[in-house]
Amino acid sequence: MRIFKRFFPVLLLLPTILLWSCGGGGSSSSGSSSAGTLSGVAAAGAPIIGTATVKDSSVPPVTRAVPIAADGKYSIDVHDLTAPYMLRADGEVGGREYSLFSAATQADEGGTINITPLTDLIVANIAGDIASNYYNSGQFSGLTQEALDTQIAAVTAALLPVLTQLGLDNSIDLLRTSFNTDHSGMDAVMDVLKVSVDEETKIATITNVINNSTVTQDLTTNGFSGEIDGTGTATGITSIQDIDSGFQALSNLFANGLPSKAQVTALGLFDETDFLLDGMNYDMFLDMITMDAPVGLAFTNITVESTYTVDSVNYMQINFTVMEYGNVGSREQWLFRQNPGESIKALGNQRHVEIHLEARAEYRPDEMVGDTIISGLVLDIHDPGLFLSGNGVAVITGPGGVNQVYVNDIRWDYFVMPGNNGSPVMALTDAQIALIPDVNAEYTISLYDNTAGLMTLKETYTETIRKRPYLNSALTPASFPTFTSATPSTLVGFTGGTVSATWTLPAGLGADYFHVYLGNETNSANGEKRLSAGNLSASVLFTPLGWTATYGGMNLGVTDSYGRELQLSKWN
Repeated sequence: MRIFKRFFPVLLLLPTILLWSCGGGGSSSSGSSSAGTLSGVAAAGAPIIGTATVKDSSVPPVTRAVPIAADGKYSIDVHDLTAPYMLRADGEVGGREYSLFSAATQADEGGTINITPLTDLIVANIAGDIASNYYNSGQFSGLTQEALDTQIAAVTAALLPVLTQLGLDNSIDLLRTSFNTDHSGMDAVMDVLKVSVDEETKIATITNVINNSTVTQDLTTNGFSGEIDGTGTATGITSIQDIDSGFQALSNLFANGLPSKAQVTALGLFDETDFLLDGMNYDMFLDMITMDAPVGLAFTNITVESTYTVDSVNYMQINFTVMEYGNVGSREQWLFRQNPGESIKALGNQRHVEIHLEARAEYRPDEMVGDTIISGLVLDIHDPGLFLSGNGVAVITGPGGVNQVYVNDIRWDYFVMPGNNGSPVMALTDAQIALIPDVNAEYTISLYDNTAGLMTLKETYTETIRKRPYLNSALTPASFPTFTSATPSTLVGFTGGTVSATWTLPAGLGADYFHVYLGNETNSANGEKRLSAGNLSASVLFTPLGWTATYGGMNLGVTDSYGRELQLSKWN
């Protein structure tokens, strides 16, 4: 868990260089404001963080977009649009990007139209194709009330064993039932059912993640194969609700200050014996969140990634979001374990090494050697427990022809790229970036112990980036924030005190951190301020250093809506 973003000391840069849908529609009408709206919930096990868009049936079609609220709710004014409509929800759930679709007729105006993986499937069945193709075609004549109701009934019947376990029946309307994202009722259905569609075969697979049973459907014929099993679903939902309640209670402890270790432990949320998070045991984790965490820390938007059982012991992989200073601090995936007759407990991510992968672009203005803009990936590897004995080697492979070696710098506990002049950025060409999937690209990180030159594979992890890096050709200095003032104006000769800066932000970007680095031939110091998205200034206080800086720099990091980072670096 990255409570605070870490930075590689830039030792070699010195002064030279000083990142599951339904809709509604209606023809033009006046009437009341509620009659001319489409509203509902956009969710896929948790609220979709992003935007909802309606597309009407006029020629050319008219689209209208609104932000989705934190609880997944949206509302779009369609009183001057033409029915039938399709809706689209774009955004993030559980660290992955989703585009989900839905549909509505004029009769649906003023009522509830949800956008979920199941509404996406309903639209796909009407289209006989994946829902995105239907949305892009703009030909929505098949979106009639009868067609929607027919497909709702068919999908409901196929899912009845799961619905029954959750206290629902075949009278439920998967498209129009109002619900809250609270892990009950319809939201519980979203928690346990995952939908995937093979774009080539047009086969949809619905999986009950509690028992891993599946049913498939051919979108071209609407025929179902297999039967989904509801066994254990109710018990699984209870465990999900318990985890959510535990995280809410943990968040409440940070509402007005930092909790004590006793308060955190008293929640009973953590397995104190087998907990492991990025190389930290429970005691180390407890120290971190009770001494170094920000006030207001919150744990939200939990979703189930997978479940399995070993020797009557149940395990759940849970995705959730850590909020810091009102921003997304990190997206986590933890393992939970439930022994027979006991409550479910958090085991952390069970990783011995902290790994974080993100898309990042950097702008380094330099009056002497010229401006530099690079785009690529940053792989942050931190080995706090020296799992790899200080002789670690990491290899990242994946889309874009990425095959990069990192080595453990034994002077510290982080990894660096040999020959990269101390920069953490793995610069990629536009040709490489173009080969990376636009969303949800996966990379494999293999960790080796290289003691005595003998490479021994220790662990392998998978990391996902929500959006591929920016193309270098798409970036200019105007893509980045701009410093408007800095005090002191130069960090050369700095011996302690306050470093302050102000800046402007390009539209669509939110501030994330302000970082100051100081150094000379034998000493270095770092200071950082985490920011709220709208911050336009920050200060970092250094106690007297006891030495004089001969170089220093300021890094300002901002993020876009996909979590991609754009960093401005100013060195002197």
